[in-house]
Amino acid sequence: MAQTLDLDNRRLIGEPARLVETVDYTRSTGAASFSVSSTGVLVHQGTAGALELTWLDRSGTKSGTVGEPSRFGQLRIAPDGQRVVVDVTDVALGSADLWVYDLPRAVATRLTTDLNDERLATWAPDGQRVAFGSDRGTGSDASGDFFVKRADGM
Repeated sequence: MAQTLDLDNRRLIGEPARLVETVDYTRSTGAASFSVSSTGVLVHQGTAGALELTWLDRSGTKSGTVGEPSRFGQLRIAPDGQRVVVDVTDVALGSADLWVYDLPRAVATRLTTDLNDERLATWAPDGQRVAFGSDRGTGSDASGDFFVKRADGM
């Protein structure tokens, strides 16, 4: 949104106008992907559209999909090859949570529910736990830390 600013009187003038539909942002820090030059040129990065997790066979032929299309990030296949952990961004909230997809049963389970970002998941060698990074906190307090959680969500 944009609105004219009267610098001398330090007040807004007129009605706000929508400039773009979506701007990529990170909820925990408030960082948004846009900038305005001194001449008034606006540059922004919109949110990415939904992606589909697709399995390909060794020849490159599509052999299936996993879950519904979403804004997927990094994924890791479990040591047993039966599950995948992936970060999924909720565009409206501006944050990502981890989901575990059980491939044979075609079931997705949300692993994290924190309002900030959980990303960069990796499986423990036994496939029983998932380690991940999170920026829990807000503003300048949103530092990155590592956490470990059982893969079954407990």
